[in-house]
Amino acid sequence: MIYTSYFARLKDVRNLGITPVSVAQGLPRGIEILSYRKLAPPWGLIKEYKRTGDESLYTRVYFETILNKFNQYKVITDILLLALEPNVALICFEKPGDFCHRHLIAQWLNQILPEKERIRELEF
Repeated sequence: MIYTSYFARLKDVRNLGITPVSVAQGLPRGIEILSYRKLAPPWGLIKEYKRTGDESLYTRVYFETILNKFNQYKVITDILLLALEPNVALICFEKPGDFCHRHLIAQWLNQILPEKERIRELEF
């Protein structure tokens, strides 16, 4: 099963026996976890979003420049093979209610997943 979460909850994710995999451009200092940077947003897009707060622009550009270049089935396979575990959490910086590309990734991957396997945010 694939979930989403954020760096501030890394300890909780691990305590659940879930393998964290970063989808961020970088890692917080002192944090060492697996990374799947193919889905990390480019710095230019991050800077533009921080400057404007334009979620619709960010979403459009992120889909065009990142997600639409990949096959969803291959991405799921790659992430699970990277983790070598059946339970994985895609990790980034933003809190669950905040706009974040990990939610866009989940939305994109959920298009091909059966209802019972849909990616969701871990709740603590």
